[in-house]
Formats: sequence, C-alpha cells, structure tokens
Amino acid sequence: MSTLVSLGEFKLLKHEDVGRVFPEESYIAPDIRVVLKDGRQWLVEVKNVFEREHGNKKRRLMTASYFNRLNAYSQETGAELKLAIYWAKWRIWTVISPDKLLNESGDLKLSMCDALLVNEFSELGDRQIGTRSPLRLRVLVDQSKPSNINEHDQASFTIGGVKLFSEDREILDANEQEVALTLMFYGDWLEKPPTAVMENDELIAVEYESYAGEPPQYGLNTIGTLSSIFSRYYTEKTVADNKVVQLLAVQRPNWLNPLVSKEYKSGQLPIWQFVQQPNFDALDKRS
Repeated sequence: MSTLVSLGEFKLLKHEDVGRVFPEESYIAPDIRVVLKDGRQWLVEVKNVFEREHGNKKRRLMTASYFNRLNAYSQETGAELKLAIYWAKWRIWTVISPDKLLNESGDLKLSMCDALLVNEFSELGDRQIGTRSPLRLRVLVDQSKPSNINEHDQASFTIGGVKLFSEDREILDANEQEVALTLMFYGDWLEKPPTAVMENDELIAVEYESYAGEPPQYGLNTIGTLSSIFSRYYTEKTVADNKVVQLLAVQRPNWLNPLVSKEYKSGQLPIWQFVQQPNFDALDKRS
C-alpha cells in the first residue's frame, strides 16, 4: 500500500481485509481496495515472493479454491480482482489479472518473467524512468573556513553549499533537485567513490557520482521503475544487516507523483517515462 501512496494515482485507497466475511467458506476479502482515477475499482491481493533461482521458474501463486473465494468476493462487491506480486530478490513489483492466467486445473502458476509480460502496474502510475548519465552531487567547501588534507589523505572542511548536475548541466529547479536526489539514492545506477575536486592544490569540493553501467540508447539510460525506487527507500528504512529493524517506514504521499504527471516539464534534468502495456499474446507463445 505504501508504494501506491507514493505514486498517488488513485481516487481512493483502503485496506479491505478488515474483519470477518460470511459465509467464510465462500469468500475471502483481498488485501486492498483501489478506486482508480477513471472510476474503476480493483481489489488487490498482495503476495511477497522470494526466489533463489532465476526468474523463469514457475511457482504456484494461487490454488483454484483460493482464487475462487477471492474472485467471488470481488464479483459480489463489483470490483476486478488483481494480484500484486513483490519479487523480493529483484525488488520488482508486478500487478496481474489472475483470471486470465489460470491453468486447466484452475490454479495460478507463474514465473517472474511471465508476470512482467502481463504487468498492469502502469494503471496505478508505475513507470520505467530514463535520464542522461551521469548524475552528480557536488559538496562545496566553504573557502572562508580553514580546511586541510592530512598525511592519511583525510580531509577536514566546512560545507559551504551543495550543487546537483545532470551531465554538466547544473540543476537549479528545487523540484528537479528532489527528483535527481531520489534517482541517485534509490535508482539502479552504479556509484563512484567520492572524488576530491582540487584547484591550485586546494580542496574546493567533494563529488559523488551515480552513473549507468551500460552505453546509452537513443541518448538515455533507464534508472529503474518508480515502484522499485520506492522499494529501495522502504528497505533502507526498515532493514539493517539483513534484519528487519522496524515494520513501517514513513509514508510519502505523492512522493513520486511529479514523475507520473503529464504536466512534468524537465529543464536541466531530462526525464523519459516508459509505460508498459500487458502482452498476453507474448505470454501465450511462451507457454
């Protein structure tokens, strides 16, 4: 639910599986109800899947009995049933229509690669984001205060300011700065060790760089999906040393919405949005 809150692409969002449902043998309430901006209603069951093997391994996500009870509840309440799957090893979210993917026995067996082919998460605002590499954060030294580098190459200085760059363009707009920092901290790109920027043998700045590990295509590199970016943020706030240290992270309502909005205008930070559409024909060919 926190991921959906950060995207903000809904009219209404609430927990659905609160309280008991009768008759219990006929119905199961899915986890979340979402009213989309066009008025459609989705009931979303959420699964967390961790696979140690490659993403082509099929696993059973729903039995026929479990699906039938979820689907019966959805039909009686006038909503479409969806299944949101978090593939934890890869930090990838997919949202699928289980009724279109059942096998002959009525069970749902799917691999991560299959789920990606029929992913409908773009309906709730998820996007693959692309921009130009690299992104750089430059921490400036306050030249009015003393600074030095000792014999162990340890620098001591007072921060005089911070600048952000897309390639060699300084990012001046406050909203674009927020977007750039989000992409640097939680995107898929690689990081260089901090680099000292010297001038006349004096330290003037320390620079941090996030860069794509592959050559650009059409002048850009993808840096991750909005859902995976939020998942990294959530993990950072709740997990330490591979152990859960708290159950909840601070909600970030509409945090990623500027990147979803059609009104987003890029200045010094060029942004491309890629909107995935489900391809059931391709899935049929794989089966």
